[in-house]
Amino acid sequence: MSLLLSMPDLALLLCSLSLPLLLTCILCLVQRQHATVSQYLMADRQLSVLPSAVSLAVSFISVNSALNMSQDISAFSIVLPVAMLLSSTLGMAIIPNMFMSVFYKMHMTSVYEYLELRFNSSLVRRLVSVTVIVASQVFLGVVLLTTCDGVSVITGIPSFPYIVCGCLLPLLVLPCGGLVCVVWTGVWQAVVVIAGSTGVVGSGWQDVSMDRASVGWSPDTHDILHTLAMCSGQIILWASVSGCHQAVVIRYSAAKSATQARWMLGVTIFFYWVLSIGVVLSVMVIITKYEQSGHNMEGVSLEQAVLSFSSEVLSKVPGLTGLLVSAVVAASLSTISSVTHSLAASVWEDFIYQSRWAETFSQSEGVLTIRVITIISSIITLLLSYCYSHLDEALHLATVAPLVLSGPLLAVFMMGFFVPFANNIGVTIGMVSGLALPIWMAVGACFTTITSGSEEIGNTGIVSYDKNKSPFQNLYQTSDQLYPLIGFTVTMLVGISCSLLSHLLLTTRPPPHLLLHPWVRKKDTSLTLPPQEHAWNTQEAHHHYRWPSPSLPPTLKKPRPSVDTLTLNRKGGLVDTINRRRRKEDSWRSNSLTAGYDNDCFDS
Repeated sequence: MSLLLSMPDLALLLCSLSLPLLLTCILCLVQRQHATVSQYLMADRQLSVLPSAVSLAVSFISVNSALNMSQDISAFSIVLPVAMLLSSTLGMAIIPNMFMSVFYKMHMTSVYEYLELRFNSSLVRRLVSVTVIVASQVFLGVVLLTTCDGVSVITGIPSFPYIVCGCLLPLLVLPCGGLVCVVWTGVWQAVVVIAGSTGVVGSGWQDVSMDRASVGWSPDTHDILHTLAMCSGQIILWASVSGCHQAVVIRYSAAKSATQARWMLGVTIFFYWVLSIGVVLSVMVIITKYEQSGHNMEGVSLEQAVLSFSSEVLSKVPGLTGLLVSAVVAASLSTISSVTHSLAASVWEDFIYQSRWAETFSQSEGVLTIRVITIISSIITLLLSYCYSHLDEALHLATVAPLVLSGPLLAVFMMGFFVPFANNIGVTIGMVSGLALPIWMAVGACFTTITSGSEEIGNTGIVSYDKNKSPFQNLYQTSDQLYPLIGFTVTMLVGISCSLLSHLLLTTRPPPHLLLHPWVRKKDTSLTLPPQEHAWNTQEAHHHYRWPSPSLPPTLKKPRPSVDTLTLNRKGGLVDTINRRRRKEDSWRSNSLTAGYDNDCFDS
């Protein structure tokens, strides 16, 4: 059974897709005369709180989250989704606020620059950056494929045309406008998602019994362990995403002030709750209507329930089906746009801009290079989505990629902030170990499933020990939601142990105290700058530091302290990094003046 969209449905769908393109054209015309790398990637650090928070919140919502919620609601009712929502809020509220006190003052374009400064190693920075880029890129293919499959079930049209169209919109929006377009198109997509969930809930909320909140969950050992596993994984996952991922850090780093950055984070959590509650209620309405029609949700995908709901309920009101499809598409496109922009920023800042041949780039050439990176990323997303549609094992591995990455990523930054003796040797070995174990478990789960002939790949339950199975088979049955906790624990233990061992065997120097969290900083250190160097701005002298960072804008580097004022005894290291960055800034300034750019664009 398939449902073809009516004319009002098609009109709503085309309107939701065409408005971001129109908005992009307007913003490009306005910003055409002032196209700089800073404006393209960071919006000149002038983002407002409300639109940035709304667009960031909707980028957290995708079809994958709705599919997971449908499985949890059908098995555990509303208890487990609410517990996961509380856990994600806890992770989003604590860790980002702790890291923000350091990240925002460094005025970074790439959050992984902190790792190079903290551990005095470009290897650590590039290892983490490559890992995040690969994991994010493979997950974008999953987001696009699941969205297109869901829309295909509703409309009856094969998913491949939707895959192509799903890549065209980010391909047209991102290269033209940069972060400003990502933010404002995200605001529109949030409006569409709220309207779609409101239409679904309004059409069937009266049939949903509130008693359903307590049905389907029993306080036995298995359900309690399952809930604890999901919550622990969600806390680490969202702490890593909100505190260490480029897509999120680049947003609050582009705020006008540190106070607005904190407000942005709080407002993001509020709108994330609003959007998530709308998704939960919509899924509950769809499942309830499907069960009332005489069907059983066990073993049934959410797409089939949505198809039944659309044909029996939404089709009675013209436009509601199109509104639902528009909400599904908008939620996923916001995720794709935000992550693709962060990938382009990471590739540019962590690799291309660090190369010597990029020293001669002008601002226009830098923006053009970033646009090319964005186009390449969109094409890769298209190809991965097509491959996933034919390879179920690869689809499962790509789905759990964020879970595998989040634990080691958070552990590396936690060691950088709170473990003063952590060094590049321990962090590198720890992260490799923390990634290897979850990857081994995920791949083992796929091969075990193929060998056993089961139709489902992976396992969402807790470790279920069976004495008739080998220890490895029992290990492969571990819940995917435990991967973040496993990766975090292994990375911390191995990283701290190797750092201590290398500290005893090798001669190491303490890190710059300003790169540690204020809770563990030492007041007496040889790396503290002279007091007069702190007050480059009398209005901000009391709540800003003179960061020894190569990422400070030129205005905050004036007057530049001489190398002698930095009492560093190590050879090369941070001094070489600062001098190399200064040479690049001077080259960019002269090239921009030659190309016709005003010198004030660097000092604004």
